[in-house]
Order: sequence, then C-alpha cells, then structure tokens
Amino acid sequence: MATTNPVFQVLVSKGNAALLAAGSRETALAVGQIGIFNYHTGLSVDGTVLMDCRDVYIAVGVDRDGDTVLDDVIRSAGQMIQRTNVTGYNVKCYAPALPKIIDITDFKAQCETEYAIKVEVRSQRGYAIHGYNQIAKTFQYVTSCCSTEDCNTCPDGDCNELAIGLAAQINSDPEGLFVASIIDYTTTPGTPIVVTDTAAWIADVDNAGLCLGIRLTSVPDKIKSFCAVNLGYFNPRGTDIIVSPVTGFQCNGTVATFQELQFEEGLGYDIAQLEYEAGGWNGKPGPYRTSVTAGMPLESFDSYVTASAKYLEINLIYDQESVGGWLEYKNNLNTILAIPCADTTTRTSFFLFMDRILAGVGGFGALADDAALCDCAGAGTPTSSLTAATDGLG
Repeated sequence: MATTNPVFQVLVSKGNAALLAAGSRETALAVGQIGIFNYHTGLSVDGTVLMDCRDVYIAVGVDRDGDTVLDDVIRSAGQMIQRTNVTGYNVKCYAPALPKIIDITDFKAQCETEYAIKVEVRSQRGYAIHGYNQIAKTFQYVTSCCSTEDCNTCPDGDCNELAIGLAAQINSDPEGLFVASIIDYTTTPGTPIVVTDTAAWIADVDNAGLCLGIRLTSVPDKIKSFCAVNLGYFNPRGTDIIVSPVTGFQCNGTVATFQELQFEEGLGYDIAQLEYEAGGWNGKPGPYRTSVTAGMPLESFDSYVTASAKYLEINLIYDQESVGGWLEYKNNLNTILAIPCADTTTRTSFFLFMDRILAGVGGFGALADDAALCDCAGAGTPTSSLTAATDGLG
C-alpha cells in the first residue's frame, strides 16, 4: 500500500480529562476521554513500563444516543500501534485564516485619464471550476474632465478621486471575491490605516496635497452546511489575489503585500471532513455512501467534533507488520487525534505519554513543548514552520 495514502482513523476528545489511569478497561472511559491500552492485555497503560507499551492502541469513549453515558469506543487505525514501527509523530496547532491584503499606494492622477487594475483570483473552488486557467477581473475608472483644454500640458488630476472611484468599482462587483478599502499611508509612513470617512480626511487641512491609497482584501470561501455528505466542501478555503496595475499606472504607483494569505488549520469543520473520509474504512457508512437507486446517502458518518470549535491535531503514522500464511505484510496506517485547543489537561497528559514511549524511537523529538504553545487564538506555531530535526517531522 502506498505510504502517501494510508488508511486512517480520527479520534476526537472532549471534556478536558487526563488519560485513563493505568490498569483500567475500556468500559472505564468517560465520554470523550482518551485511553491508551496494551493490545495483548486490554488494560490501559501510562507509559512508565515500556514493555507494556510495545503494542498499544488508542481509544476514545463516545456517546451515541445523547444521554451523556458511555455507549461505545472508537479505536485507532489498525489492530495495534507497534511502538518501534511508528514513522511519524507531529502536532499541528490551530491556525486562523488570514486573508491576503494588498496595498496600492504612491500613485498620482491626471484628469480625463483612464486607470485600470487587474486582479487575478486563485482558490480551490476556482481550480475545481476553471482548471488552471484562473479568473481575473479588471476594474476601470476615468478621472474627471480637465478644466482647460491644453494639448501641450499634462494637467494634474485628483489622486483621492481616483482612489475612491476605483474602490467603489471593486466593491460593486457582485461576486464579492475581494473588498476594497481606502487607506492613509502618509500620515504615519509604514503603518497604513483604513479611512472610513474619506470626506472628512480630505477636508482636513493637514492632509492638503496628500494622497489616499487602495487596500484589497481577499474573501475566503464560505463554510457550507451539510448533513451526511458535504457536497460544497473545499480545502483550503483561502483566496489568493494577484494585483497588477495596468492602464494609467505605467510610471507611478506601488503594489505591496500588507499581509500574506494564511489558511485555517484545526477548525472542527475540516476535521469533520476527515471523519467523513475515514468512514470509508471504519464502516460508518463504508465505501458505498449513497444509494444507487435513490441517490441519497445510505446513512450518516460518525462525527464527534463541533464544527465551529478549534482543535489541536496530532498525527501518528505507523506501519503494522503481520504474518499471514507464508507471507509477511506491512500496512501503512495513520491515526489523527483532535483535542480541543483549550483542553490543556488532556493535551499535557497525552504528550507526556507519547514523548515518553517514543523517546529514542525513530529520532522523534519531544512535542510537549510545542503543544504548550498552541492556543485557541492561533498564536501557536503553524505546522509549516516546525523543524523536522526537533519536531517529529520526517
């Protein structure tokens, strides 16, 4: 089986409980509590005796009928996690979505002149619809008439009229892929601020002779409501924009990125999609999700996340070696654990266990220090900036 597409399972905790105490059965789990069990004895372990942690599995208690009482458990992918065959161990903090923000500044204007900016839009929804030929929109504005007709001079126009006019054109676009605002970039150079009352700013004598700028902010795809199959799911949902001043800006104007695009990571909405995909392997609902005759979902998948909640995600990637007849097999598996980012008790006890049993295995570094930096505000380090040598990535 290709290691790039392992069979995976998603385990979601809740309740901010510590790991189940050693020596307990699965039936002792609370709803939403994580327990780690010796595969051969069925008893929970705490990592203090490594021999008991050679072959383990992870289980989370679940309530299937809403009465807050334990009804079942969901277990990690495969029969067991063989400690020496763990090939990946990493943590992903919640990271908020940040739109792409582009500022257009330092431009002048001439009267009776056409100005245009071109904005290319890139998103997963766009790729699905248009392929690799992404859409681009062009917005135009013609400045006011000159006061005199003189073909031998180059009369000045109103730079603030141009900024306000172009912004109005952009904001009138019915698709709403990005929004434009007006910024003051000259009062405090290097720290532009959004101007909400442009008339008052222009009327201020301190701003005489100064120009306003234009700020474009991308708008991400909306989160879709769904029941059994989310037909409107796209990931990532961020929208990238590439801004190119064209007509009228050939000899002036500056385009600068004020904020880079950042995709959201760790939202329950996205973890629910992982639960849906995992349902193809765990029988909830299985590989056949819709009825051939009715075209409707056969049944819903198991989901235990809150769509609007923020989670810390842990990936355990491992090989399960087994023998069948005269042949040996190695299956590539992945268990994804989602812990609410505010549940510090669950987080601390889980990483204490995993860091202890994986010390010296596969060169994995301890992740408890990295997990401690994660918070619901997204101040923790995104996965893309972790270091392979010290953060279990490899």
